Amino acid sequence: MLQPVGMARTWEAGSEVRGGLRMNAAFDANVRKQIESEVRTIKAEFHGVVPEASIDRVADESIQRLADSRVPQFVPLFVGRFTRERLRELVMSGSGSAK
Repeated sequence: MLQPVGMARTWEAGSEVRGGLRMNAAFDANVRKQIESEVRTIKAEFHGVVPEASIDRVADESIQRLADSRVPQFVPLFVGRFTRERLRELVMSGSGSAK
């Protein structure tokens, strides 16, 4: 479950989001909502091609790469881009499940 921390409406590191996605970085509620939406869109795009658990893992890796972003408003955009790139690489390599 999402866990609010303080009055700034940021979320505690390591909190779990719907669908198995974990965000181990602190982002405000708006950024988290946008990330969740982006990941849902990616799951729809790759439905039947890549297991949802694998998409969650790849998205988590993307989120971690962006954890210290100076402009968190761009994090959802880049999470989407990095996750899609990695998933396409996995599909092209014939590995439908990310490791």
